[in-house]
Amino acid sequence: MMSSLVNIVLFIALVTTSICVLGMYQKLKRLNAYHAEYRRTADQTAEALRLAGISLNSFATDGRDVLGALDTRISEARDLLIALQDAARTPGWEPLPPAATSAAPRTTDGQIPS
Repeated sequence: MMSSLVNIVLFIALVTTSICVLGMYQKLKRLNAYHAEYRRTADQTAEALRLAGISLNSFATDGRDVLGALDTRISEARDLLIALQDAARTPGWEPLPPAATSAAPRTTDGQIPS
């Protein structure tokens, strides 16, 4: 009688352990799925950051190019302004009459008549 009682207790312990092992197995499977999702998200984030870095470098390069071109145009405009101011100080210089500076007449569709 005693051995059958011990067998019953050991069987219950075995069933309980098996149930706990199955629960742990399910949790490990979920954890593995979460890890895969986390890894995929981390890889996508790294790629997005890499592309953002490339875009930022391109933006900085384009910005330098635009600033260089703008600096050149500002220098040209200053030179032209100085030349115009010098010309305005020349004796006998007069500005063009207003009719000569107005835009050419246009038709209703915006074309200049020939």
